[in-house]
Amino acid sequence: MQQVFEDIKSDFRYDHELNGCLNCGICTATCPSAHFYDYSPREIVQLLWTENVEQIYDAMQEKIWACAQC
Repeated sequence: MQQVFEDIKSDFRYDHELNGCLNCGICTATCPSAHFYDYSPREIVQLLWTENVEQIYDAMQEKIWACAQC
């Protein structure tokens, strides 16, 4: 998982896109899965900011399966 996280962080869009993503909350407000499951796209992004690989891994194991990839 650490290697996956390092790959994500090495993407040139990482800082810019993550900064712009934490403010509005539209993703969670319009997410069909967020209405029916314990899933929040915004929570996933916030976890990336914490850089807590263990929590990110747990979220990816449990919550990411609710994503409909709209």
